[in-house]
Amino acid sequence: MVTRSFELFSMCWKAIEMLEVAGIHVICVTCDGAATNRRFLDMNGPPSSTGIVYKTINPYNPSKQVFLMADPPHLIKCVRNAWANSGAHQRTRQLWNKGNITWKLVEDLYMDDRKMNGLYLHGKLKYEHIKLTSYSKMKVSLAAQVLSQTVANSIQVYRGYEVVAIEFVKVFDKFFDLLNVRSTKAAVFKNKTNRFPYRKGDDPRFKWLSEDFIGYLDRWEKAVAERPITATKSERSKMLIPNETLIGLRRTALAFAELGPYLFRDTDVKFLLSERFNQDPLESHFGNQRQMRGTNDAPNVRQVNENMNTLRLKSSQTLKVMGGNTQQRTEHMKICDEPLPKKKKIRHSNSKSH
Repeated sequence: MVTRSFELFSMCWKAIEMLEVAGIHVICVTCDGAATNRRFLDMNGPPSSTGIVYKTINPYNPSKQVFLMADPPHLIKCVRNAWANSGAHQRTRQLWNKGNITWKLVEDLYMDDRKMNGLYLHGKLKYEHIKLTSYSKMKVSLAAQVLSQTVANSIQVYRGYEVVAIEFVKVFDKFFDLLNVRSTKAAVFKNKTNRFPYRKGDDPRFKWLSEDFIGYLDRWEKAVAERPITATKSERSKMLIPNETLIGLRRTALAFAELGPYLFRDTDVKFLLSERFNQDPLESHFGNQRQMRGTNDAPNVRQVNENMNTLRLKSSQTLKVMGGNTQQRTEHMKICDEPLPKKKKIRHSNSKSH
């Protein structure tokens, strides 16, 4: 049975009420782009001046707001899928922004490498990146590796005239980097300044999301609307990524651009890791549930309770989702291998009787 949007609305705010009563303040709600979830988010108040519902007043704590976001990993997969269908795969898109953005460009980069007899110039591009299946479309890593600075640099070097595609890849690479800050050291290891943790409310990356990124989407839509060709509304819509994805991108960018400064202004947050606002932990949990029940895809309440008890007894390291579409956390418990102090033996002296 599918949960309807008004039922989801009621359950979500009931959960928020219970958390607020327990002293846990809710500042953000994140969900993927399913139609029910999108309707639920839109039910949370009138649209802002941008036409997007991305925040609402918390009725159980009226001085605070609850921000509404789409799941960034889900969004980046949707953007990659739209690009993959632009002139390839299902051919449902023909992306255009004052120039074509076709998937054939990525395929050509991959084929160039195959002709080099082992000398790979585009190391991140593999067969599974190019020929997508129903399974590979769900993997976040494949989407993020295609929409990456490395691929943008390759296009710039070998197809420098594809300026529209280069900008497209760079914009969405930066968007995902800003919403996927995972640790305090990832930026150093990966040599990407966009992956540094947020440490102040006036970080220019917040402004980039609310102004530059939103501006890029607005200019793209305007370019398509003003393109001097004879085309129906449906044909013009195919020159853009799907409207549902556009709304999700705007919602997430605007919500996080206000959420970050709010945390630094009204709380004692020292640094902010944006990756903590995605729903990977939730997906991993239900992935564990599905893995434990095998072919049973409709467990009852008793079976779910049994799974929960089992998961509590087993550590997260011994029951991972194998081959899932979420990113595994790499934090490990530190174990000390120093020997334990020896217990001193107590010697009792035997008293001799005379």
